[in-house]
Amino acid sequence: MEINTANEIISLIRDENDSEIKRIYYLYRESFFRYGISRFELDENILSDIYQESFISLYDNIKKGRLTHLSCSLKTYLFKIGTNQILSFLRKNDKHPHFPITQSITELESYYSSDEWTMIQEIIFRTVSVLEYPCNKIFSLFYWKQKRMNEIAHIMGYKNEQVAKNRKSICLKNLKEQVMEKLKKEDLL
Repeated sequence: MEINTANEIISLIRDENDSEIKRIYYLYRESFFRYGISRFELDENILSDIYQESFISLYDNIKKGRLTHLSCSLKTYLFKIGTNQILSFLRKNDKHPHFPITQSITELESYYSSDEWTMIQEIIFRTVSVLEYPCNKIFSLFYWKQKRMNEIAHIMGYKNEQVAKNRKSICLKNLKEQVMEKLKKEDLL
């Protein structure tokens, strides 16, 4: 049977179509593992448990009538449950979530409530606004003035582009540590 919409899947689960439930369970499992490994650096054993708990939550939401219609794909809904479970796991085990630099602000924002997200933005803004020289200058040249690293090296009086890259890397590492420490202190990680 070909399934076209999330709402058809909801009907199949509600009707307890065991073969379709099993098929749906395995339909997104591997992509969830790839997602969990690449985004959060978790191993497959942990992700297996989290995926199973997420699918059970999805199933329970449908069976108890809390989920009757979706405006997004079932995969999106299931991954949102899974992401929340992963973040809960990371908090319980005192680990920091891994958010790659390529992840968009919109994706990061979706992991937190709006109040939490506002607090995170304020903490980051305050931390960046009090950066000292040379980090504040390097970040300004690179992020706001869009200068290339060889230009930054020349402006800053560094020996070469590699020195500028190294300095920027050190500044980013220090900034990340400061932000993480403040987020942890505010119980946002």
